[in-house]
Amino acid sequence: MNKLDKTTKIYRKICRDCLAIYLVPVLFYTAQIVVGEVLRTYSATVLGEFADYALAGHIQGGIAELRRILVCVGLSVALPLLFSLLGEVTMFKASLSHGCVILERFLGKTFEAATGIRGSEAQYRLEDDQIQLGITWVNLMMWGISLPFVAAYLLYWSIRTLGWFTAVVFGVCLMKLLLPLAMGKTLEKYDLEEREHKSGIRSLESEMAGKPVQICLYGMQERYLRKLKEAMKGYRKKVFDPKAVCETRVDLITSQMDTICLLLLLVSGAAAVSLGGLSLGAIIAMSGYYYIYNAAMDYMVKIIRNLPLCKNLMKRISLFYTDAENPEGTEISRVESISFEKTGFSYGEKKVFADLQYEVKMGARTAVCGRNGSGKSTLIKLLCGLYSGYTGEIRINGIELREISMESWRKKCAYVEQSPFLFRGSVWENVRLGRLDAKEEEVWEAIRRAGLEELAGREIADDPEVLSGGERQRISIARALLRKADILLMDEPGNNLDERALSWLEGFIRDYTGTMLFISHDEKMVALADEAIRFD
Repeated sequence: MNKLDKTTKIYRKICRDCLAIYLVPVLFYTAQIVVGEVLRTYSATVLGEFADYALAGHIQGGIAELRRILVCVGLSVALPLLFSLLGEVTMFKASLSHGCVILERFLGKTFEAATGIRGSEAQYRLEDDQIQLGITWVNLMMWGISLPFVAAYLLYWSIRTLGWFTAVVFGVCLMKLLLPLAMGKTLEKYDLEEREHKSGIRSLESEMAGKPVQICLYGMQERYLRKLKEAMKGYRKKVFDPKAVCETRVDLITSQMDTICLLLLLVSGAAAVSLGGLSLGAIIAMSGYYYIYNAAMDYMVKIIRNLPLCKNLMKRISLFYTDAENPEGTEISRVESISFEKTGFSYGEKKVFADLQYEVKMGARTAVCGRNGSGKSTLIKLLCGLYSGYTGEIRINGIELREISMESWRKKCAYVEQSPFLFRGSVWENVRLGRLDAKEEEVWEAIRRAGLEELAGREIADDPEVLSGGERQRISIARALLRKADILLMDEPGNNLDERALSWLEGFIRDYTGTMLFISHDEKMVALADEAIRFD
């Protein structure tokens, strides 16, 4: 598949997601436009008939038309307002759902692709770009769907009123499309550059906000502030100023064209009335039609101007639709064997290890040891399916790991990080995240095995002093135990632990029954293992 086909396929996925999520608000907003413009068109028609009755002195006919006008005006206010309210309510709900879908796409990326995106960049695209994409997509859909209905109804009544004058009105209104068509590419370029600049500024601000202590300690305040000022200056000079000038020119010329169009209509209408080819009621109706034609042309102008912006937003959101993990593959019901067959891995040009030949003994404790940088942590990450670019093979139950469903495989693995990540909430809640469908007694059993009974109700905050390194490690281990997985993987679990915490960890490893792989450079801890994989 070439790059163009791949991009088109991704854009279609984005559109399908938007259609499924935003269909209801699009229908309400479309109904708001169609009902409003149809009622206004009908009101203009009735107003023209009222004028003819009034000029002819037919009071009864004029009163009947006046009643119809009042009903139309009332409905043209009430119904669009109702549809608008329904649209706003459903749009808010849909936007929240869209955010979750985009985040799910992000979480479905491969580990290598996800870690290659800066956190601030991902956050900017998940928030600002996602919201703007939802709004722009809904607007394009409601304008695109409503325009044919409004135009068809408007043409029907205006042609019935006076055909040649309809052609004049339609031709004059089409003139407004020329400028947006001419400036479309320029505005698209400025929009994309603006988003890129804002994304860079957001990343810099996020870095400053995330490391205020370090910036102050190293005396880097002036440097960071200078970088921020230069980024903002570059954004203003290269994007904001020229874009503002371009948009101002477009708006100014468009407003002048409105005046010219109205003058042309009035002159041609006055000439038609004086020549007897148009009644006063018809000119009044056609004047009303002009404003509705004008509104229809405005929808077309908005479509022309927003299509490139929508394309830019889809281009930025497409970052979350690429490099997705393959959801298909062989399901694993039980882990019966794990083997490495001439397995190797490199980070670019740097070879970490090569030709690893080893079969993990099931039900045993296996230590992975060696010098720093020899590939111990990399091996665990390969086994978790986080890196796919290894050489040789990793076989689970005789099946190559790349051919296995990652979702199925990871359910069989419990992973304890070198530096445990804890979420906001209590210790009990953090442990329960290991398996959300676990019963309360199962959570307490995992907490008991990790010796956390006294800490179960403690709230975890951003302050690292709330829990010691050993306590954080125990929470991570308890979370892994709750998974009741076939294999327990621990990456340097003894790092930064005091003697008391290390003593507990050694006891935990010694008494553990089941398949365990743990990384350690401590020979005392390695001695607790039944087997060892040693890297030179």
